[in-house]
Amino acid sequence: MLGSPKVHQVWHLRTQHFGPEQLQVEPRLGSTVPRLCQALTDTANDLGRRVREAVPIAYPMYIQPAIEHDSASEEAEEPL
Repeated sequence: MLGSPKVHQVWHLRTQHFGPEQLQVEPRLGSTVPRLCQALTDTANDLGRRVREAVPIAYPMYIQPAIEHDSASEEAEEPL
């Protein structure tokens, strides 16, 4: 993860084994893209707050952002 030029820190890393062939990896990363990080963080924090208001035992919660791409913009994007 630290080999990516846009990741400057791994704050914590949680893993969970679901069986001998499946490992869930949940990193919390610091990025060198602050505006993107801030927008994603704000959205995830708001979503988490709203879910925990409805379901207080929903902890921890891991939210994975995804961006829908069309074929033209997908080719232009630089990977993390």
